[in-house]
Amino acid sequence: MSEFSSKRGFLGAINSFDGLLSRIEGFLIASLLFFILVFAFVQVVLKLMPENLGIQWLEMLLRYLVPWIGLLGGSLATRTMRHIKIDLFTKIVPARAKKWLDLAIGLFSMIVAAVLVYTAARYFLDDLRTDVSAFTFDSIGMSKNVPRWIFSSILPVSFFLVFWHLLILFANLLSPENASEGGGK
Repeated sequence: MSEFSSKRGFLGAINSFDGLLSRIEGFLIASLLFFILVFAFVQVVLKLMPENLGIQWLEMLLRYLVPWIGLLGGSLATRTMRHIKIDLFTKIVPARAKKWLDLAIGLFSMIVAAVLVYTAARYFLDDLRTDVSAFTFDSIGMSKNVPRWIFSSILPVSFFLVFWHLLILFANLLSPENASEGGGK
């Protein structure tokens, strides 16, 4: 699919915003990956010392951050259409029907993503209400429980980003510029 940044008007502005959002997602993924790699290395070095100076809460923090990378990566893959797709139908469907198939798949994908947003938001709100602890931060005589909702917040956010990217792809499929490109005839 071509880049949509050249389109004018409202859809062009939305596509520009989507591009900015994707750059932010990419930056977050790279930053989290860097953080995880650096602190995992530090943890290994500290544990190998004779005094076993490993930071107990650091391993739990790193475990909670790994899904953030995967979920943000899935969102970014959706925007660039590099997510898992089943191309069986696109190979056997005639070219005239391909756009209709793409629209049906896009609509179905948005419905699934919306259900995931709703379910993830309910899970997050349950975590927020119950104030469950993810781990205890112990440092320099201070002990602080870190709530799990901080880490589960990525679930509704990432699924909303997937929904958003699917919505933009769907809107671009419906746009008049795309109708003349590959809808049939």
